[in-house]
Amino acid sequence: MRKAASYQTQLAIIEIQRGQAREALAVARKVPPGWLQDITLGLALQIGSDRGAADASLRTLTEKDADGAAYEIAQAYALRNDAESTFAWLDRAWRQREGGVAGLLYDLVILRYKDDPRMAAFCRKVGLPTPAEAASAAQNKSKST
Repeated sequence: MRKAASYQTQLAIIEIQRGQAREALAVARKVPPGWLQDITLGLALQIGSDRGAADASLRTLTEKDADGAAYEIAQAYALRNDAESTFAWLDRAWRQREGGVAGLLYDLVILRYKDDPRMAAFCRKVGLPTPAEAASAAQNKSKST
């Protein structure tokens, strides 16, 4: 059951990245009730047109799951184009040593801020290359192969 829920969450995230609000929400509703559904619904609702539902889901997420889902809350704020809150929640995720931070440089939701100086500062703080450094290293690697 847990594997299926994770699969549904990944499908919802793909739909979110594609900008398909209705499809993301439909998939998110298939995730079994609990914290993973809260997170998935919270993310899916951020790209839809129902701001009230988006606000309510984010409020629920921060009230119920802030101690274990700060990274995902940062993603929700990134989807809302709220850079201040995104970086505040990323800092909290780092303080809580959440695993999502490790995938930061592959997270298309968070990487919308790749050119923001706060992203470079955050990456340095957590010991990751900056997005520019990672892109340069990848480019150099592809040239050498």
